[in-house]
Amino acid sequence: MAPVVFAPLVVMTLGFAWILAAIGVYFRDIGQIVPPLLTATMFLSPLFFPRTNLPAWLQPYLSLNPIAVPIEALRDIAVFGTMPDWAAIGYYTLVAIVVALLGEQFFRKTSRGFADVL
Repeated sequence: MAPVVFAPLVVMTLGFAWILAAIGVYFRDIGQIVPPLLTATMFLSPLFFPRTNLPAWLQPYLSLNPIAVPIEALRDIAVFGTMPDWAAIGYYTLVAIVVALLGEQFFRKTSRGFADVL
């Protein structure tokens, strides 16, 4: 089941990579901004703590983190041996596809000016 849960994360990562690659051509400092953002994303995800350790009012906001749903689903599969929340995986997959499509469109649209900048 892990590859089924992991696949949407790969699709979303591809979309973010296209967006960041296109922005990186025009703004060279993006390489300095991304590592701290990735570190913050990791520490603000349920990688080191379960969602239930947060206050109840803060738990819904954890799903805004792009790696929260796959981490929780993989934890359910690997650690607890239970099936993940398929509704959350379904919504995450739809969002991942939208991010990938938008990232591809953004990359295609901005790639016309790459030769002028480089």
